[in-house]
Amino acid sequence: MGTVPRRAGGSVLLGTSSNLSRGLRPSRWNVALFFAVYFGAYVVAALLVPAVYGILRRCRGRILTSLGAYVLAHPFGRVYGRICWIPLALGLLFLLKHCGLASWKKLGVHWRRWSQFLCFFLLGAALVALMAAVRMIQFGWEWRSGFFCWKLFCPLASALSIALLEEIVFRGLLLRFLCDSFGAPIALPCSGLFFAYVHFTGHSAIAFRGPSPTISDGFRAALDSLGAIRCDFQPMAFLSLFLLGLLLGSYFLRYRNLMASIGFHSGAVFVLLASRRTVLLLAPSGPSLPKDLLSLFLCPLLLCILFSLHVHGTHKNSRREGP
Repeated sequence: MGTVPRRAGGSVLLGTSSNLSRGLRPSRWNVALFFAVYFGAYVVAALLVPAVYGILRRCRGRILTSLGAYVLAHPFGRVYGRICWIPLALGLLFLLKHCGLASWKKLGVHWRRWSQFLCFFLLGAALVALMAAVRMIQFGWEWRSGFFCWKLFCPLASALSIALLEEIVFRGLLLRFLCDSFGAPIALPCSGLFFAYVHFTGHSAIAFRGPSPTISDGFRAALDSLGAIRCDFQPMAFLSLFLLGLLLGSYFLRYRNLMASIGFHSGAVFVLLASRRTVLLLAPSGPSLPKDLLSLFLCPLLLCILFSLHVHGTHKNSRREGP
C-alpha cells in the first residue's frame, strides 16, 4: 500500500522551500541584491536631493511652482523620505523582473482565494480590536465627530495597500530569497527581525544647512533615517512587530501563497487606523501602571499564542501526511 512521502525536513512550516522557489531564478546573490536595492535607495535619494530642490526652485511653470511651494513648506527629512520611494520602487520592479517574479501568480498573490483572505482579515481585525478595547476601557473613550463611513473607507483602502506592498516585499521577496539560500528555520526569524527594524526607520529630523540642501545633507538624512531606531527604540513594540513578522511568514510558508498574510496584515492595520479616526481616548482617571503593562504585553502574548497554535497545527498535519 503506497504512502504519501513526507516533506523534506518533516514539517510543512520548517521544511525545505522548493515550492516557494518555483518560478524563482536560483541565485545565491538574491538576498544581497534585495538589501542592495533597499539600502541603495537611500544612497540614490541622497544624491537626488540637491537636484530635486534645484529644479523646483528654478522652474517657472504653474504646476512645478505649486509643487516647489509644497516641498519647501515641509521639513527636509520628510521630503527626503518621499524621494526615497522613487529609487526604491524602481529597484523593486527591477528585482521582480530579474528574479522571474513579475506576475501575481509567481509572487503568490492568488486573487481567487478570496475566502482565505477574508478569514485571515477577520482574524487580524479581531486581534487588534481586542487590544483597542483594552485601551478604551483603560482610558475611557468617546466617538469623534465627522462622517463615519468615510472614516472607515480611507483606513480600509490604506490597509489593503500597505498590506499588499509590505507582504510582497517582506514575504514574497525577502523571505523567499532567504529560504532559498539558508532554509526556513533561519529565514523566518531573520525576515521577522528586518520587518521589525524597517518599521522603526522614520523621517529624518535633520535640517539642511545653507540656502539649499547638498549631497552631504542627503547622506546625513539617510544615516539619521536608517538609525532612527537608536533614538526611539521601544522593546515591546519591536517584539510585537517581530512576532507579527514570524506569524505572517509562517502563513506564507504554510499556505505557499500571500493571501493569508495579506488578509491578516490588512485586517490588523484596518482596525488600527479606523480606531484612530473614529475613537478619541480620554485621559486616565487614576493610576494606570498595571493596565498599561497589560496593554503592552497583550499584543506579544496573543501573537505568541497564534504562532504556537499555527506551528502546532502545521506539525500535526505534517505527521498525518507521513507514513
